Amino acid sequence: MESFQDTALQMLREFRKLLSNTPIPIIPTRFLQYLALNMFSIEYSRPKETHVEQGYWSTVHECALAMSLQMFSLIVDRCNQLLKDILNKDDGSTAKQLIGSDIDFLLPPIKVWCDWLLCNSKVWNPPPSCSDYKLSGTGDCWCRLASLVNNLEKFRERFKLVLNEPDDSDPSKRKKSNFFV
Repeated sequence: MESFQDTALQMLREFRKLLSNTPIPIIPTRFLQYLALNMFSIEYSRPKETHVEQGYWSTVHECALAMSLQMFSLIVDRCNQLLKDILNKDDGSTAKQLIGSDIDFLLPPIKVWCDWLLCNSKVWNPPPSCSDYKLSGTGDCWCRLASLVNNLEKFRERFKLVLNEPDDSDPSKRKKSNFFV
């Protein structure tokens, strides 16, 4: 644990560098495996005793939570950057042309992580302070997630994106957009 913070900061820097590449040089399955490893480390490190007070964490559990939340924050931040770039671009492109492979790559893991957070609130809530691991930028993962939701709503409004459109040939059938929200 003596070298945890230095190692964690180095890993987060490298993860941020990985996310900054276009296209992101990792296959989607591997990316989801990283999230699954984070979920496993949080679950495995949490106190198992029933007499332990709610909100108490071991040092290892708190570190697992902090690292996982910081990795999630970097993913959300990168998605926010990409959406802001698209929203600032005014070249008359359609939404389908603007949704790039990087956004398509990042949204499913964000949804998986949010689903996990919703289903496991007793494991992580209240969240630990991640101030020791902050690399750059303003706000924590919760502010960045709120920003992402706002940016997705702006994107949807600007490009008149409809998630479920009626099929012209059969009104009872619905086409689904490949936009994950």
